[in-house]
Amino acid sequence: MNESSAFRECSPGLPPYLETRKTGDRRLKVLFIALWYPYDDNPSCGVFTKEHARAAARNNEVRVLHVIEGKPSCLLPRRQESGADDGAYDVTRVYRHRFAPIALLERKADDVAIQMKRSTRFYKRLSGCAMAGLAKIIRASRSPGYSVSVMRAFRKLRAEGWTPDIIHAHVYAAGFPAVIIGRLYGIPVVVSEHFSLLARGELNVLERLKARFVARRADALLPVSPLLAEALVRYGARGNISVVPNIVDTSLFHFSERPVSAERPRMLAVLSSNPGKGFDCLIDAAAILFERRPGAFLKILGVDREKYETNPRALCLINKGALEIRARQDKEYVARSMIECDFLVHPTLFETFGIVAFEAMACGKPVVASKIRAFEETMPAMGGILFPPGDSGALAEAVEYMIDHLGEYGGEELASFIEREFGWLRITQMLDGVYRSLA
Repeated sequence: MNESSAFRECSPGLPPYLETRKTGDRRLKVLFIALWYPYDDNPSCGVFTKEHARAAARNNEVRVLHVIEGKPSCLLPRRQESGADDGAYDVTRVYRHRFAPIALLERKADDVAIQMKRSTRFYKRLSGCAMAGLAKIIRASRSPGYSVSVMRAFRKLRAEGWTPDIIHAHVYAAGFPAVIIGRLYGIPVVVSEHFSLLARGELNVLERLKARFVARRADALLPVSPLLAEALVRYGARGNISVVPNIVDTSLFHFSERPVSAERPRMLAVLSSNPGKGFDCLIDAAAILFERRPGAFLKILGVDREKYETNPRALCLINKGALEIRARQDKEYVARSMIECDFLVHPTLFETFGIVAFEAMACGKPVVASKIRAFEETMPAMGGILFPPGDSGALAEAVEYMIDHLGEYGGEELASFIEREFGWLRITQMLDGVYRSLA
């Protein structure tokens, strides 16, 4: 299939997420306060936040406020700029810079702590712990600066004559200043939660206090998965929780009929260089699989050269033509790769949602994924196979089983299910219901 036929043609004019709007209800003013949001230097940062903002903009007037930490500077410049995003809403970006000597001290404290903790001498290891504590204290000092920047930017929006009906923060760290603003100005606050460290219980003391403050005081909490909902309950949430998942962009990730070759099955993995994404487990499983299925082919996206060049098995498979590895790609390329593959392999060790797997299923492709809660609770039976996390032998067996039983999984019915449960219309309705219950 050529690239032009792989995508649906959208109707001219508005983007797909703005094609239909309600006309009877008043459009609310919704301010998104985003800890993570795409910007020039990091276009993949917080894409899930951007897609929620797009969904909210379907029926409401949305503005996004994003505070970005720039490079350390001795002058401490602060810059604020606004501009339209896709013609759907305005984004206000505030660039704040840390004082360079403090940033240098933090980096040096981290380096010294790592070196001293490796020592066998007790006093050096104790000094290493002290230096690690100093680095944590310096990092903790960023939080007040972030909150002050958010509050200043909010006051500037009000001075320009724009006051929101709803504040929607993404991640508890952005929810902290949002809740304070909401209490000061009498504005309902909604907080979406995505953060994996919160779900794993790995926050430090200060972050736990902030998470508890937000969980107890936000008017509505919207975790993207039941796993995060349980975490918020542990932090004191009191019955104001609704699971609103991440959006699967079905204008990009959609079903397209393709012939399947049992002789040369095409597998895809979309990972990162993060150790928790299971790259080494996947390579070990691929080495086992390709001995049994020499015609199989695996493409891996999102892994840096430095990661796979240190793995001899990966280099061997690349030389044999059985494996292709590319660094991080844009969503359009990922969507094309998913449409062209036979199924996705997703060996991650932990996810709060696992958007990659759902994007593959939106293309009608089954998934061989780790048996973790994010998938156990949300993946439909026709969506694929789960295997024990980190077990390369079990992964190889699961992939081989999928090759032999591809006709039993995936297809147009799976793609329709994903669009119905995780597409633009569904999430727009969920967000709108929350907003209008509070406004």
